[in-house]
Amino acid sequence: MVVSSNDEYGVLKQFADIESAMGIPGLDLPELNIAATAASYGIDAHEANDTDQFAEMLRAGVADRERPTLVNVRTNKVKKVAPRLT
Repeated sequence: MVVSSNDEYGVLKQFADIESAMGIPGLDLPELNIAATAASYGIDAHEANDTDQFAEMLRAGVADRERPTLVNVRTNKVKKVAPRLT
């Protein structure tokens, strides 16, 4: 399994921006450690820091059919959406 994470609920932030509902609590997740959470459930979990590392982790995860593998890939935070046309 591949997870992309950026410490926020980006899609909900975009929706809040569209609806002019700023300041909604709980959309920033700076302390969420996806790899550690997955590992606590017995999943072989890794954090990829670059493209080469991601490719190697993905190959190893696909090759290992004995147990599930998670690769977390850090992504950039969501930028503000463009204003709606009226």
